[in-house]
Amino acid sequence: MVNTAKLQEEFETLVKANIKRDGIDKLLQYLESSDFYTSPASTQYHGSYAGGLVEHSINVYYCLTNYLQYLYGPNWEKAFSLETVTIVSLFHDLCKIGRYKPGTRNVKDPKTGQWNTIPTYLYNENHNPMGHGSASVFIIQQYLKLTEDEIGAIYWHMGAFDLGIYNSVKDLGNHMQKHTLTFALHMSDMEATYIVENPNFEPVDYEPTNKEG
Repeated sequence: MVNTAKLQEEFETLVKANIKRDGIDKLLQYLESSDFYTSPASTQYHGSYAGGLVEHSINVYYCLTNYLQYLYGPNWEKAFSLETVTIVSLFHDLCKIGRYKPGTRNVKDPKTGQWNTIPTYLYNENHNPMGHGSASVFIIQQYLKLTEDEIGAIYWHMGAFDLGIYNSVKDLGNHMQKHTLTFALHMSDMEATYIVENPNFEPVDYEPTNKEG
């Protein structure tokens, strides 16, 4: 379990410190009135618990700022403003607002063979049918005016996992070649999902091989 109140406080602190764009207060009010701070990030994969969505969003923010520093060095903000980076990372998954609902599923005990009913999250079939990226852009632009770079990064953040009938892997590749922020956000989303939030990931002790002195 996570502390949803603490995560909400951290999320809002980052937003208020880094984003000064017109409409941000109204966007925060919308998030407060929605299930954003209590929603899971998925039904049974990463962040499949109350507060998983806001926790994932914060993780992506830190992964993205670290990745941009890796790509560009300590002066990475000459490439992309902190405001832009905060917007695309913290708001990239607003599409998941109202997407999941509490439910139950049956799980077989491997030792006894008995079936047990456990709480879970189910996909809400009445949710907006847009793809992840397009739905997030749609929600954000009701409150904030996004730049072309921000729209592209959020729209394509799922990479090849969220292709529609009117775009292709080639379109994705062409876009990422021209827009590094899109590639960086996608990589950061994957890192947060499969490394930071993955209970199976086991870091190892690292000792630099070239020590001075």
